[in-house]
Amino acid sequence: MALVQIALAGFKRYRSRRRNFTVIIIGSYFLICLFMLFFRTVIRNIDQFWVADYVGGDLIVSKTNKTYDFTRPVPPEQFFRFSQFLSRNPTYRNRVSPCLRIGALIERQIYGQSSYCIVNGIDLQNQQGFVRQLQLFEGRMFNSNRNEVVLPKQMAENLSITLGDSLIIYVITKDGYLNFDLLQVVGLLDISLPAQTFFSQTMVYMPLAKLQELMTVDQDQVSEAVVFKKPGLLGRPLRGNYKLIKGVTSFSLIRSLFFAFRFLEAVILFLIFVMAFCAIYHNVGLMNVEREKEIGVYLTSGAKPAWIRRLMNYELLIYTVYCSLWGGLLTLLVVTGVNSLGIYPDDIPMKLLMACSHFSIGNHPGIYLLAFLIVLFLMITGSLRPVWRATENTRIIELLQKSR
Repeated sequence: MALVQIALAGFKRYRSRRRNFTVIIIGSYFLICLFMLFFRTVIRNIDQFWVADYVGGDLIVSKTNKTYDFTRPVPPEQFFRFSQFLSRNPTYRNRVSPCLRIGALIERQIYGQSSYCIVNGIDLQNQQGFVRQLQLFEGRMFNSNRNEVVLPKQMAENLSITLGDSLIIYVITKDGYLNFDLLQVVGLLDISLPAQTFFSQTMVYMPLAKLQELMTVDQDQVSEAVVFKKPGLLGRPLRGNYKLIKGVTSFSLIRSLFFAFRFLEAVILFLIFVMAFCAIYHNVGLMNVEREKEIGVYLTSGAKPAWIRRLMNYELLIYTVYCSLWGGLLTLLVVTGVNSLGIYPDDIPMKLLMACSHFSIGNHPGIYLLAFLIVLFLMITGSLRPVWRATENTRIIELLQKSR
């Protein structure tokens, strides 16, 4: 108890004598916490909007890396049997969905308005893949046993199509012949996310079995297998004549954005760490110089250097908690104030970088705790040398020897 009381007194001296030091520690906690919250939000947005909500998931397994053109049939070597893929790659079994993807032309039945699109034949009964990621704006998903289709909302608006309308779809079969059928629009997809502002506007979804029928392929034949993301799955080799392709969006660009933000976060936090470490080392050293007589009194009273160091560490611990509380409160007020402004990225580059239409910094208690642990670590490492030198000060030892 006595040690705690002395440590509290020492903490008050830190707070009163080193006001600039208090501002630096509070500012360091504030900057560390704010930037960690900011980058965590941006990286979460990138992961959620560009990867998790991207229809197709992380990986697209195929046999050829090609574009999908309405005027050309899918080459025969593109097709493979889904059951055979699973038997050769059992690791992917619980995270993969069959898909048949081709270029097509859709036409409104009455007025003849047409649009090119990419048709995705998906299996609603297979819930391991990207089917769960489809976000409906209106209507429902199609019935696998009927000629039904879901469209992006913007494509439906461009074609003046509403729920219940019929359209004609034209596809090129695997043998190179033109085939068509009548489909009913039963759902409209929400493509308001910035990650879905281009390619998703051209993506149409219909039952896999129906598209296989239009393409005149076997029921088990698909052109792609879409793997739902899983950490570490990228490093697992594929068995058989299969490739991991990028699909319709460049995931290398997404990963570049991800690592660019990670690198920027590391650089900023490193600069803050260096600034805080230097400030702690300098101010704790000056404070210990001012406390030479006090340390001398402790030594003459029979206190051991280890006890004095423990006392100083307690003082710095209380001081760190005090500064962190103020830094956390300041961070919370700034984050709340920024979020209340309603930040809506106007231009496309900012939407793509922030990966959201409305940017708000997320509050996470774990980040506040992590920031405290980082500041405490910096306080311990930055004050280790000054505290050790304070109890080994030659001037204090000489004074003690003369007094004896």
